[in-house]
Amino acid sequence: MNKLIKYYIALLLLVFQVSALSQEVKNIELTYVVNGKEREIKSNSKVFFIQNCDTIVSGICCNKLNIPSLDPTKNVDILFYFGEKELFFASIPVKKLLINQKIIWELGFFKKFGDKEKEEFYQVKDFSKLEELYYWKFSPQEYGDGTITLVTVPKN
Repeated sequence: MNKLIKYYIALLLLVFQVSALSQEVKNIELTYVVNGKEREIKSNSKVFFIQNCDTIVSGICCNKLNIPSLDPTKNVDILFYFGEKELFFASIPVKKLLINQKIIWELGFFKKFGDKEKEEFYQVKDFSKLEELYYWKFSPQEYGDGTITLVTVPKN
């Protein structure tokens, strides 16, 4: 009986360690950029994760976001709400969100396009036809290259 109790205690400690490690990986640092300039993320900012007809809301505190438990085999739609501005990204692979290193997400949008910004977003061919462009940049801090996801909003 005594060995059984020790076994269960060891098992519980292992489960808590695994849980703590998985929570650490899901904590993401955010920056918010408007027309090339970093802005403060307001306290009413939220992130909506939409997957399997469920919507999970996550707040942003101290420029950090905790990613909720998501089905890693499916894609997720994500809406970033920064006060008056909403940035929506459809069909993002969950595996892209759950990488096993420190990462910084830069979210931003442009309504004005200078030459410097045009060089950064070379995928866009004709900026005169755009109302705005918003992006989500994934910057790994330990190894690997980052990626960027762009959304363009055409002028009417």
